[in-house]
Amino acid sequence: MTLGGAESVASRQNLLADCASFGLSESQAGSSIDETVVRVQANWRQCLADQGLGVAAVDRLRSCFSGIEGSQ
Repeated sequence: MTLGGAESVASRQNLLADCASFGLSESQAGSSIDETVVRVQANWRQCLADQGLGVAAVDRLRSCFSGIEGSQ
């Protein structure tokens, strides 16, 4: 899956690059990114545990949930 104009780099800048395609202003898209980051960071461990992953497996995936580069 590619995001924005910079191929598949999941940076804040790239996520905002095509916000108009989704009918969002840059401010609206930025707020959505910030809200999503907060929710994911708060809940990812429990979501994975709820799906049956053990503590070691969840810990191995920690780096996948470290946030979006350049997010506030």
